[in-house]
Formats: sequence, C-alpha cells, structure tokens
Amino acid sequence: MTAALDEEHGQIVASMNALYDAVDCGTSLSFQRLKMHAPESFFRHNCLEEETMMDRDGFIRSRFHKEEHRSLYIALHALETAILADNQGNVLKLLDKLRDVLISHVRIQKVADWHRGCQVPGAAAY
Repeated sequence: MTAALDEEHGQIVASMNALYDAVDCGTSLSFQRLKMHAPESFFRHNCLEEETMMDRDGFIRSRFHKEEHRSLYIALHALETAILADNQGNVLKLLDKLRDVLISHVRIQKVADWHRGCQVPGAAAY
C-alpha cells in the first residue's frame, strides 16, 4: 500500500498541473471542472488511505497530519469556488499555492516512509 500512496502523491501533483494548464489556456468552465475532479478524487482517496494507515499503526503525528489534510480540503474548496466564479487569475494563484503546500506536506510528513521504518532526511522526528 505504501508504494501506491507514493504514486498517488505524484498523480495528485500531475493532475493539478493538468488543471493549471487547462485554466491557463482558457479552456471552458466545464472542461476546467472536469480537470478539477481528478486531483480532488486522488486527494480524497489518498487522505483516506493515509489516515487509515496512521490509525492502524499508531502514527505519533497522526492528529497533526490529519489537520493538514483538513486544511488542504478547505483549500480545494476555495479552488473549486474560484473555478466556478470563472476567476482565472485567482485560480492560478490558488493552484500554485496549493501545489506548493501539497509538495511540502508530502516531503515533510512522508507517512509511507515512516510506515516502512525509514528516516526521511530533514523531516521532523516522529
């Protein structure tokens, strides 16, 4: 399961890049909404899998990690609201910020590496 989680992290970022390109190219609102579905679906599934694994295995920083997931859900909602408002500039800014936060979240927390018993260089002690 941990390899699948690591792959999902990459898929989330790749799907966000595809959404960014769709917005930046001025595609239709319906196409942007379709592109929004992929990162949102990957993210929700990934969070569920991570949280199940953390609960099962007693991940010490579980509460903090889950709080980060909740803040990312809020950011996804803000992104969807901006897409529905057809506010291209705001959507692109929110996408840049969300992508950076997601990449930071994955690098710092590395739940899958913790699960395998690996020490992640530069990560906070668990």
